[in-house]
Amino acid sequence: MSGGAQPIANEDGAIQVVFNGEIYNFVELTEELKSKGHKFATRSDTEVIVHGYEEWGVDCVQRFNGIFAFVLWDARRKQLFIARDHLGVKPLYYTEAGDRLLFASEIKALLADPACPRQVDLESLSKLFTLRYVPSPDTMFAGIRKLPPGHRMTVNAKGMHIERYWNWTPQINWDIDEETAVEQYRELLEDAVRFADEKRRAGWAVSEFRD
Repeated sequence: MSGGAQPIANEDGAIQVVFNGEIYNFVELTEELKSKGHKFATRSDTEVIVHGYEEWGVDCVQRFNGIFAFVLWDARRKQLFIARDHLGVKPLYYTEAGDRLLFASEIKALLADPACPRQVDLESLSKLFTLRYVPSPDTMFAGIRKLPPGHRMTVNAKGMHIERYWNWTPQINWDIDEETAVEQYRELLEDAVRFADEKRRAGWAVSEFRD
């Protein structure tokens, strides 16, 4: 099976994932995970999240190069694992409704549930007028939060735990000349395009859950 219809599970179904985005280096990660004994049922970037979690646990997000927001259920640990990409390109909103945790890539999907809180957060409204956006983890609704960029969340019997997994400070290279900088930029751009083209020609599938 080559498609990426979701949810996607591991071999015994104990781990399930739903995913929005794209893992750019999933071909390389797939080959690495196969060499460690993992069995893949698809040729989708989604499945690399499942086996990456099996191999590296919650630190798997540090191995992913891409834009993503995903929610993974680990039946053995009775735990949800939620993560958002490094720069927050893909959104992930959540709210607690009684004993349930609701999550979605858009707030309107949460509001489809009658139990979702709808009260406007006046402080966030003020931030919107001042900054022209609402900083994470707040939203325009008092009971709805968004997972900040570069963060991961675990939810289990012990409660909810959110932590930053990526915190990079840009470094300025004062010694590089313009010609070298342009060449490095060109190499990065060609590398990104080359991998995308190679995946298509090799028949690799991308996830069917998209914005």
